[in-house]
Amino acid sequence: MDSRLKVQLDSFKKKYSSLTVTNLSPTSSKDDLWSIFMSTGDINSIAMNKDVAIIDYMDSEAAGKAVRRLNHVEFDGRTLTVTNA
Repeated sequence: MDSRLKVQLDSFKKKYSSLTVTNLSPTSSKDDLWSIFMSTGDINSIAMNKDVAIIDYMDSEAAGKAVRRLNHVEFDGRTLTVTNA
């Protein structure tokens, strides 16, 4: 595979392996998120700021599964919105 094409493909996969999760409860923690989102695949990292989190999955398939399964799910008393970042 052409090295430029591989870099573009890797960039594309990376772009779609991160999710934005909004409407988190103020009491939600990274550990809480990890426990529910790890059910859809391997997580690389989670960053949180108030009621928003960015979850970085190891691959795009897991990220897509999380959007399909966890968008509009009630978690810690709130309905989550899960979208591709």
